[in-house]
Amino acid sequence: ACSARTGGAEADHSSLVKALEILSAHELSNGKE
Repeated sequence: ACSARTGGAEADHSSLVKALEILSAHELSNGKE
């Protein structure tokens, strides 16, 4: 059960990281302008 949950957690984590990166890049480009 642990390994199965770990896989789901990793997928959720990468989705969050990707979303944060997109938001950060968006805010950075807004700040430059």
